[in-house]
Amino acid sequence: MTIQIGIIGAGNMGADHAVTAHRFVSGARVELLADLDLTRAEAVAAPLGSRATDDPYALITDPAVEAVIIASHDSTHAGFIRACVAAGRPVLCEKPLAPTLAEARALMAEIGSQAQLVSLGFMRRFDPGYTELRAAVANRAMGAPVLVHSVGRGVASGPGSTSESSVSNSAIHDLDIVPWLLDSPVVEASWHAPRPSVLAAGPADPQLILLRTADGVLSTVEVFLNAGYGYERRSTGSPPGQCGRRSAGQPGCGRGHHLDAQRRRRHCGGPLAPQQTRSPPACRRPR
Repeated sequence: MTIQIGIIGAGNMGADHAVTAHRFVSGARVELLADLDLTRAEAVAAPLGSRATDDPYALITDPAVEAVIIASHDSTHAGFIRACVAAGRPVLCEKPLAPTLAEARALMAEIGSQAQLVSLGFMRRFDPGYTELRAAVANRAMGAPVLVHSVGRGVASGPGSTSESSVSNSAIHDLDIVPWLLDSPVVEASWHAPRPSVLAAGPADPQLILLRTADGVLSTVEVFLNAGYGYERRSTGSPPGQCGRRSAGQPGCGRGHHLDAQRRRRHCGGPLAPQQTRSPPACRRPR
């Protein structure tokens, strides 16, 4: 069985979804791409053998399209979701659901039980490292956590990035994953920013968000879009009175933080293993 997919938005995210679905998702075919820039939509669609249009609403109602991926500008998400739900199309929408909390609440109230047709792009919930970490927390494998540190770093922010979009497009993953890992809702949040990095042009970068969940755990969320050295995503939970920590994520420079954490756990109370005494990669050495 093959599912015919329509993708709205042929920018970085839309093009990535299209290539991923075409190359790596069995049983999926990219049928149609839509972008206001028809030339861009055609450029993405042609190598996939897909059709292109400059009318997103025509894509949603196209009889050959069975499911929709929304990867267009944040301001368009709510409207396209409404159209997909009205057409009975299952939809995967890039975060955020809407640019503001008020718009998101209004959308959810409007679509009601049909919200089951809608999924958001919170992919970390399906990442093996994160699911293992969540199971370890639930099973109290290293005791009850008291601190969680979630880090998101990138090489450079995208065009048009703002201090707000750093939260709604990047930190939003951490705001989702922290309460999911702990199985406890966020009850307090505060946003902080130091002096801007010399690499940041425009938005407040880096940023630090402090979260407190209902279980009393305190979490830090670091967002550093212009870190420069590479792409790094990881979350670490720290229990009291334990030798080590548990981590999940995608470290930069190819160095496995979750493996380092396991090594520290095995060797706590004694000298580090030989492989831990080597110098860090060049991009990690202090400057």
